[in-house]
This record gives sequence, structure tokens and C-alpha cells, in this order.
Amino acid sequence: MQTVFRFSGLSYTYPKSKNLALDDVNLSLEMGDSLALLGPNGAGKTTLLRIIMGLEKSDEGEVTFARGTSVGYIAQMNMLSSGRSIYDEVCEVMRPVIDMEQSLRSMEEEMDHAEGIQLNELMERYHQTQTHFEQMGGYAWKSEISGILRGLGFTDDELKALVKEIHKLGMHVVLDWVANHTAWDNPWIENTPDRYYRDSHGNILAPNDDWTDVAHLNYDNPDTVNAMIDALSYWVKDFDIDGYRCDMAGLVPTWFWVKAREAVDKIKPCFWLAEWEDPKIHDGFDMTYAWELHNLMKQIAKKQKNVYDFDHYRNYELNCFQRENYRLNFTTNHDESAWNGTEFDRFGEGAKMFAVLSYLLPGMPLIYSGQESAFNQTLPLFEKVEIQWADYPLEGFYKALNELKTKHKALWNGSFGGSFSKIMTTDNCNVYAFARINGGDKVIGIFNASPDRKECIAESELLKGKYKELFSGEETVFSDRERLGLSAWEYKVYVGI
Repeated sequence: MQTVFRFSGLSYTYPKSKNLALDDVNLSLEMGDSLALLGPNGAGKTTLLRIIMGLEKSDEGEVTFARGTSVGYIAQMNMLSSGRSIYDEVCEVMRPVIDMEQSLRSMEEEMDHAEGIQLNELMERYHQTQTHFEQMGGYAWKSEISGILRGLGFTDDELKALVKEIHKLGMHVVLDWVANHTAWDNPWIENTPDRYYRDSHGNILAPNDDWTDVAHLNYDNPDTVNAMIDALSYWVKDFDIDGYRCDMAGLVPTWFWVKAREAVDKIKPCFWLAEWEDPKIHDGFDMTYAWELHNLMKQIAKKQKNVYDFDHYRNYELNCFQRENYRLNFTTNHDESAWNGTEFDRFGEGAKMFAVLSYLLPGMPLIYSGQESAFNQTLPLFEKVEIQWADYPLEGFYKALNELKTKHKALWNGSFGGSFSKIMTTDNCNVYAFARINGGDKVIGIFNASPDRKECIAESELLKGKYKELFSGEETVFSDRERLGLSAWEYKVYVGI
């Protein structure tokens, strides 16, 4: 059998006490062996491990490893960095594998643009690296780390404590959920392969030619349905989470979501968000992504359309969605950030105006990671990028919008919110104005969705009243006919008083 490592003639004396810890210690560890070190405190167990890791130098003897051997070590104490989580610390054990995975991703990007000899060399290097990666269990490192943490008793208790603290703050926890596919290292692959689509030879299939890194689940199999509902129920029952944001929800049959929701909501009424636009999926979901609105806002920012097209969008919403159907409004999200740049790349100087619009239009606004810090860097899907929070330059901006949305019933969601009425102006192609009203609560939004200053006249009975502008704090009284002057991308939010 292959010898993984050996040490011979190891001796070590504690420098301060001069007590002998190790005296001519010899050991050879073969592939597949398991070894436990037993002994009282001070016997030298930790010292021996530190010598093996090269963290301590023995007085005599040597330690040798077989070529290609990687060693992980979690110290008994005093090794946790205050700036890192327990998960990050355990990841350090797998650092060689993680670095190799990142190297593979980099080579994949290079191969997209390489040609000829350079491409052949890259492919050869990629093949060698991938082979080594597989031999080191690279495709299973994430699940192995999860198993380590669960074995140490961290994951469950930490998540339960986190959920409890979030609930104390009056907030809710919604987990991201992928039901269409799993990773190839998921235990289901080996234990229950019939839960996946398979070809005539029994090979598990990917969802499509672009998503070869995942395996496609088959909901024609009742076992798949029951197992997925059990998994969804587990997090609600054991951790008290409050709902799910379901990735690519439309790729899974809508009847499944209806069945799953019926089962999970018996444990606790939950909130269900579908990353999908189709109105029919609301049979199983409270809220869907307003992709059409987001795409329209991008087109307006590029001058491909103008605010008059918001009327067509509002008709689409009214005709296709029920009033109780919540819509998720956003200026960025994980896909947009990863593939199309930041909100500042897409909207330029109009980024804040479109953010305000997303709060005032019917729907629930999304604040994506880093927006309150004006983080102007894309967040890739498969790489870790740390957000530079700095001094939160947009904290006050989003705080004001959140308080507005919370306090004013005119802006509440779904059937709880107020009516929406457009206010006509003499420049309906560039200036968009509307009123949201719920009983005595009224909020008026006026937006210049262009890179130029605009002057126009707004005329409507809905204008009449006394208001306080949200961001400036200035009070004003409107008649039913007002002359407006707005700078490029300027917005005004008037709250009835």
C-alpha cells in the first residue's frame, strides 16, 4: 500500500519547562488508515500535530509526505480569525481544492477567446488540472465542509440563533431555493438516481447544454415530489424560516408549487417568491419578478423607449395580474449584476430616479446586496466578491424610501395598497407623474426620465392639496394645474399632509 506520510526519530522538549514531550517517535501512515492520538493533557498530542504541519520545529527527526498529499488542520484553540466566520475557517482546510477550482474557471474564460496552439495548450493544462481536481474530491468539497460543520454542531444552532435574532428585529427570513436541479455531488445522485431525468443508458441528464454543472430533477416521479416537499418543510419546521425565493420557478411544474405550498403552509403560513414573470405561477406564489418593468426601465435609460410606454406596462399589469399578486420591482439583482453590470452601468445618472420609481409603482421593491453603499462593482455568480460597505452613502436615501413605503398605506402591497392614477403633463414622453391614494393617504411621484432638463405643466384634480417633499422636506400647496421644472433625471415625491 502507498505510504501517505511518515515521521521518524521525532524528539521535542518544551522550551520553558524543559519537559520532554516527544522522544524518538516513529510512525508510518498508509493510504486508508485512520489514527487517533490518545493521552492526558500535556502528553504532546497537539505538539506532534503542529510538528507534522510544520507549525513547530522538532529538536530531532523528520517528517515526509507522499508526493501530491494535501493536509488540513483545525487547531484546538486560538486559531480563529476575528474577521472570518467559522465556515471561512473550515474552508481554509480545502484551500488547495478551492484554488484549483478557481483556476479551472479562469482557464474556461481564457479558452473562450483562445485559438490555435494557445487553445490546445490551454485544453491540455485544463485536462490535467481537472483530473487532479477530481482525484482530490473537488466536486464534493462544499458538501464535505457542510458535513464537517454539522458534525461539529455549528450549522443548525447558528442558523436557529440567527433566525431568532432576525425575528426579534421585526424582519423575516426567506431562503433561496433551487427545485429544478441539484449539484452533481448531491447525495440523491448516488442514492436515488430515479429522481432525475436520465437517458436511455441510465445516465443522469443536465437541464440543457449550458447548465452542465447541474443535474435535472424529474417531477414525473412522485418520489421526487415528496422528497422536495419534505426538504421544504424541514427548514420551516426545524428552523422557523418564513418563506422561499424560488430560483427559475417556472421550470418546475406549477402544480408542484401548489402542492408544496399547501403542505408547507400547514406548518406555518409562509411567503413565496417566484423568480419568474408568468401570471399563472401565482397559483402557488405570492410574488413574481417584474422583469418586464425592469427591461422597460433599461430601455428608457438608453432612449430606446420613453415614459409613455409605462402606460402600456400598466395595462399589461392590470390585464394579466390580480391585484393581490405582488410584483418584485428592482433596479438590480443577482443576474443583472453578474451579466449586465451594476445599476450605475445600466441607468447611469438615472439610477436613483429609477430606484425611487420602483418604490412608488405598485409592487414590492428589492434592495440588492451593496446598493445602500452605492457599491459600483458587479457581483459574479460563482466567485466571492466582498462588498466594500464604506460609509453607506445611500443609507439615508433607502431609509427614507423604506419609511415612506412602510408608513403610507397608499404604497402598501397588493390589495392592501392604494389606487394608481396617472397625472397628465404637457410632456408625457419624458415626465411621468402619478398619484397613489388609499383613503386619506396620498403620495404623488413626479419623474424626469431623461438626461435633459424638462419644463412642463401638470394638470389634474388629484394634484390639489398640501404636501411635504420627501427628500428636501419643503412644504408646498398644489392647485389642479402646476408648472413643473425638473433637472436631468430629477424626481420629486410629495407626501400629503
